[in-house]
Amino acid sequence: MVCGDERLRHRAELPFAMSRHAMVDLAQIFGRELREPSPKRLLPAEAALLKPALAAAGLAPLSEGNLLHELAELRQLYEPYAEPLAELFLTPLPPFVFAVEPVDDWRTSDRESMIG
Repeated sequence: MVCGDERLRHRAELPFAMSRHAMVDLAQIFGRELREPSPKRLLPAEAALLKPALAAAGLAPLSEGNLLHELAELRQLYEPYAEPLAELFLTPLPPFVFAVEPVDDWRTSDRESMIG
């Protein structure tokens, strides 16, 4: 939703809206109080890495100023719900930029030992 391609932006809006709606419902069900997004979740040094990461994924990001502004607006829509839920479920929110490329869980298992 933060890239310049209008077609991709539109395709991202529905999953974002559904996920946000689920978070709002869960926060209400569990009686969580909303809070402002933590500024530490997206530090300036990390934000500088987002533009090249989007470009590496084949996406044309908006200008850096617009990118950060749009991310801040999107974060205001879901993080007030996400942070209290993450605290409740003892699951920290993932970083915006990983220090090391994460490995999918399915790639970490030893297939041969499971087969026998």
